[in-house]
Amino acid sequence: MDEIRRALREGRVELPAVGNVQCVEPPGVVPYGVVVDGVEVEPISSYLASLVLCDVSPLTVRSYAHDLLRWWKVLAALGVRWDRATREDIEAMVGWIGSAVNPQRRRSALSVSQPGLVNLKTGKPVLPAGYAPTTINHALTVVYGFYEHHLLYGRGPLVNPVPKDRAHHSSSASS
Repeated sequence: MDEIRRALREGRVELPAVGNVQCVEPPGVVPYGVVVDGVEVEPISSYLASLVLCDVSPLTVRSYAHDLLRWWKVLAALGVRWDRATREDIEAMVGWIGSAVNPQRRRSALSVSQPGLVNLKTGKPVLPAGYAPTTINHALTVVYGFYEHHLLYGRGPLVNPVPKDRAHHSSSASS
């Protein structure tokens, strides 16, 4: 287990292709859900429903669903159930996000500007291949809220695996 965590933290492991985010049909309270093996993931749906009741936008629900799907994939790679997650598992996710290649930023040609340079067409800096630090902050905020929701109802681990100081530090990134 420690070797898998280390490999995740170093970005040497590709997350398993587990589940996807889907529009919920028929449309109901929750516009999006996470589906694994053809079944909606109830702990995630429960949390997303609580967000809808707080009047968040459907796009925010979709964004949170993607963050929770990534968390589910990390847990799958570790072989850990969501309600048994620990701070070490959170650290593995943070390390993975910080060191993995963002598939949306893969460059197909060497002629494309490299990170650190300026895009000649737009004048904007070329982004690095990995995820932005705000992605880590957003993921921590989402996973923290997910566990706080379940703690409120007596489900999940006895302690939120996301350190409170990290979640509060990153809460401004979730807006």
